[in-house]
Amino acid sequence: MLPVQSKAGVTLVADGKAQAVIVLPRGDLPGVVSYAASELQYHVQKATLVRLQIVSEDVIPEQPAGRVYLGDCQATRHAQIDSSQLPPEAFVLKTKGNAVFIAGRDQDGDPLGNDQLFRRLGVSIWTGTLFGVYELLEDHLGCRWFTPTVSHIPKQKRLVVGSIDETKVPVLEYREPFVMDCYDGDWCARNRMNSSAGRLEERHGGKVRFGARLFVHTFNVLMPPDKYFDEHPEYFSEVEGKRVKSLKQWQELGYDEHSITADPLFVDADNDDYRLNPSSPAFKLGFKQIDIDKIGIRSR
Repeated sequence: MLPVQSKAGVTLVADGKAQAVIVLPRGDLPGVVSYAASELQYHVQKATLVRLQIVSEDVIPEQPAGRVYLGDCQATRHAQIDSSQLPPEAFVLKTKGNAVFIAGRDQDGDPLGNDQLFRRLGVSIWTGTLFGVYELLEDHLGCRWFTPTVSHIPKQKRLVVGSIDETKVPVLEYREPFVMDCYDGDWCARNRMNSSAGRLEERHGGKVRFGARLFVHTFNVLMPPDKYFDEHPEYFSEVEGKRVKSLKQWQELGYDEHSITADPLFVDADNDDYRLNPSSPAFKLGFKQIDIDKIGIRSR
C-alpha cells in the first residue's frame, strides 16, 4: 500500500500500519542525529501505536514507500535542500512527493568558533535536525511537553504530515526558563531550550555557556577593576560620592564588613558540580553544606 500523496502532504501511519520509514544518512553520524530519529520514532508510536522503522539511506526498503529523511541525506540534496550554510539550531522542514525532509547543519565542533564569552559545551552541538523534528511534532502534529512528566501526544489512527516548506532560525540565541522543572534535559531539548542550567547531554546537542564559570554576578570578571578602574572609574559603582574599586574600599564605607573575597573551592565547577570542598573558606563564615540530594523534583 502506497502512502497517500496529495496537496495535504504525506501519510506516515494508516490502518494500523506504517506507511513510511525514517531515513538517516549513511556512514558515521553525530549522536544528535541518531537521537532525533529515536525521538521521532518514539512520539509517532505514542500517538499511533505504530513503530516506524529507522534505516540507513543505503538500505531503504521498497515498502512502505513513504520517507522521512533526517539530516544531510543524498535525497535531501537532490531535493535542493542545502543545510551546510545554516546557522546552529536552524533547520529546513519540507514535504515533497512521498517524502518529508528535516535537515539542519549537523556536525561536531564549536559553532561559535573562538568566542570565549559565548562558548558551547558538548560534542555534537549543531542541533538543527533535532529541533526540526520537534518542530514537526509540536507545530504540525500537536505534541506538547508541559513539564518533564506531563505531556500531550494526540492519539491518531491516521497520521499525516501536511504540506510544509519552511526554514526556521531561532530568534533568540540563548533560551532559558529558569525554573526547576525546566532543567530536565529532555524537556529542554523538546522545547528548543539551550540553557546553561539545563541537564542537556551530548545526545541533546549540548548547551550554551557564556565563558568559563560565567552566568550572573560577572561584572568584575568582564571588567576587571585592576585593568579598567584607573582609566574609566565611571564604569564602576559610585557610593556616597566615591567610585569604589575594591571590597576593601567598600568595607571602609561600612558595608559587608564580614565578607571576604576568595575562591570558594567548588568540587568541579567546570562540570557544574558546585559542592564545596572541606577546605572551602565559606565554612569559616558559617556556611552550611547543602544536601543536593534534597534539591529539585522528587517523589513524596
